[in-house]
Amino acid sequence: YEDLIASGKYVYSNPYQKNGNISEDRSLYKPLKYDVLINKKLSEFNSITEDTLGNIWIGSNVGIFKIYKETEKIRYFDLEGNQFRKFYFDRKNTLYGSSWSELFIYSDIEHSSDYQYFDYYEDQSPINVTAIESSNNQIWFASSDHGLFAYDGTSFYSTNTEHAISTPSFN
Repeated sequence: YEDLIASGKYVYSNPYQKNGNISEDRSLYKPLKYDVLINKKLSEFNSITEDTLGNIWIGSNVGIFKIYKETEKIRYFDLEGNQFRKFYFDRKNTLYGSSWSELFIYSDIEHSSDYQYFDYYEDQSPINVTAIESSNNQIWFASSDHGLFAYDGTSFYSTNTEHAISTPSFN
């Protein structure tokens, strides 16, 4: 953020007041994440995964961290939906991150913070994900209380239908 602010490329203004004065424009404000930026306290590690190159990714309450296999360097990524309960990398290193009822897909997390967003209540995307795996060009999401979800790159399919088992729980 500091590099973006210094270069004048930080796009968000800061409408909040600080000590009775309006905070400096283009300071560390990001819509919907103001509290996280001000009170950035790492208090929880919630998931860990390995990408196709053997790098380790660790999820936390403030974003995700990448530990490079070769150099052991650590890089921090501040992402929307940063409290990923589970996340997964496919063969193309696309990142799939799930919070409780949302799924974020980052096609090139290393170079861009652009993402696709899916919400269970609007898109019937995975909800309350406990595990993510892939098989036969599909990514499978297990939910602790909503069955299985499959994603083929375009649509979601769910086993949680009116004809499904009475307690579709996968842990």
